[in-house]
Amino acid sequence: MTIKWLSLIVSLTLIATILSAPSRVLAAPKLYFDPTTVTIKKDQEFIVPVKIDVESAQTIGTDITINYAGEDQEVISVDNTYFFSEFNSANTTIGKLEIHAFSSSIHQAKTGSGTVANIKFKAKRDNGSSAITFNCNGTGDDTNILSSTGNNILNCNSLNQALMIYSSNSDNLETSPSPSPSRSPSPSSSGSTPSPIAPTCTSLTLDPIS
Repeated sequence: MTIKWLSLIVSLTLIATILSAPSRVLAAPKLYFDPTTVTIKKDQEFIVPVKIDVESAQTIGTDITINYAGEDQEVISVDNTYFFSEFNSANTTIGKLEIHAFSSSIHQAKTGSGTVANIKFKAKRDNGSSAITFNCNGTGDDTNILSSTGNNILNCNSLNQALMIYSSNSDNLETSPSPSPSRSPSPSSSGSTPSPIAPTCTSLTLDPIS
């Protein structure tokens, strides 16, 4: 009887320990811009990285649709960072950019975090602000993250946006250092600096006195 009670006490203690231990909360798979705020001036080019984090989940690719203010900036290039082996992008509509990055095989599923693409923009205005956002409707037709089984594992609520702040050229120009004052030549008795004269030798003599 004593042994049964002892076993029961040990079991209850283990259960209590497990329940009281802090549980590790896993973040949902997400896509995000980093940094989220960029200050630029007109005609300046700047890069907005698009990053992914799926932690321990396995993903074979992502489809990304990005909205931006076409009157404020233009897309210069979209560079593959090779988080996934395959990559293509399209900017057929001003203000809308599509990126497709995926693994060529389900055996190349990715985990963890990294950068999916680097988007280079060029600012077209010198004041105000505008946002670059993900277009996501929750159905997986626009922005999504595909698991190794082909299911969308992205929650649109996990997406963020990047704020572009535009400033005039004069506000952001660096002040050039003033040139050092030139040193004035020392005045001579004649009022001008004499030019150096190279010595000449007219004759040689073996007389020690001379």
